[in-house]
Amino acid sequence: MPQRHPLLTAADGWADANAGLLAACFKRFEAEVSWPTLEDLQRDFELAEQDVDVAATAWKMPQALGFVENARLVLLVRGLSNVPAAGPLLEDWRTVLHVAYQRWRDDSQARLTYDDVLDLMGRDRLRADSLSVLLERERWAFGSGVGGPMEWSYEIASGVRAARSAKSAADVIAARNAIEFPASENPEAAAIAAAEPRGAETPAADAWRVITHLLHAPTQYLRREGKSVGDLIVIGVVATAIGSVAAAVVLLTLGVGGVGGVGEGSGGSTSTPTNTARPSQRTGSEKQAIVTARPGDGRDPKQSGCAPPANDVAGTKVPLAGHGLSFGSLVLRHSPACNTAWGMVRGLGPEEKLRLVIIANRPHDYATTGYAQFGKFNVEGVNGNELSQARGCVRAIAVIEHNGAKLASAKTPCR
Repeated sequence: MPQRHPLLTAADGWADANAGLLAACFKRFEAEVSWPTLEDLQRDFELAEQDVDVAATAWKMPQALGFVENARLVLLVRGLSNVPAAGPLLEDWRTVLHVAYQRWRDDSQARLTYDDVLDLMGRDRLRADSLSVLLERERWAFGSGVGGPMEWSYEIASGVRAARSAKSAADVIAARNAIEFPASENPEAAAIAAAEPRGAETPAADAWRVITHLLHAPTQYLRREGKSVGDLIVIGVVATAIGSVAAAVVLLTLGVGGVGGVGEGSGGSTSTPTNTARPSQRTGSEKQAIVTARPGDGRDPKQSGCAPPANDVAGTKVPLAGHGLSFGSLVLRHSPACNTAWGMVRGLGPEEKLRLVIIANRPHDYATTGYAQFGKFNVEGVNGNELSQARGCVRAIAVIEHNGAKLASAKTPCR
């Protein structure tokens, strides 16, 4: 008999054990229509004389429920479904998705706008604004979008079918669970549950989260931090986002302080780019994304002619493993001819149904390039994209994912 996906089982256990934190997070969200900072939540528990280490607990939250972003605790609808007080908001969410589904059936070019949601909520801006935050995070029902708060417009995509026969928010979540976390008859699936909850992490240590944030939510960061374009160094990069859906985005990255999680420490400088990212020449499920500031950055080392010849950088080979699972190794490769470096992962088989992300980062100027691939791995090794070493050392980061959950990660020294 098919069993509930172990990642959902792990998420259920975490939610039961930390119901108070979920409730406190939603209480703040309901009042402020923005996700609370870990610091605010910690103070709330202190004032209530409850001994809870908010940061340590939040960073262990299973990704099926939510995540920490810029020191704020963000809940997805699965996380909110464990908070009774969030019930009315989730039912509003289901209502909006059902209307969107009907529109999509009638017109393949249909869109959903903030004004539509405002009308559905009886012109109640608080409800509409809260729903906007949820819809922005649960983008599986939508395609491309434009605009900002109170003026957004999304294309309605086929993913909205998850709401077609839903009578409740729980039905929508169940439909998405069947897609994202299908039940398994494979007894080995239990091993994957070790991927969540994650061990204690910090924003500065988890470069993958920083890069994901830069790729998927630059505008949200600007609004939340109260920054304007005039406050930023515009890196103006057109890239293909690393994610379940390839979407061309223009990244406005922050100045020195904004990407401190990627760099080492808070110092360093950020330079204006002299080139923009080129579309990946690789095919299939391979994707790339880049935030770059030097000529030659972001290239496929084989297509650029830099590999071969190239060599492993001594002292940079690290195991790509986590939670008792091993996925080979990550090593930093160097091309003497091109003076570039990139990450290479060895040890993955061509039949493995996993998603691999390889990131190269140059801390001196925060230049970062990423490459992702699902399955069909070259047994000789998978190359990431390269960065120039002319302006500083380069380090590589690799992440193994399964169904959106991080199974393992590794980071090389900077050379």
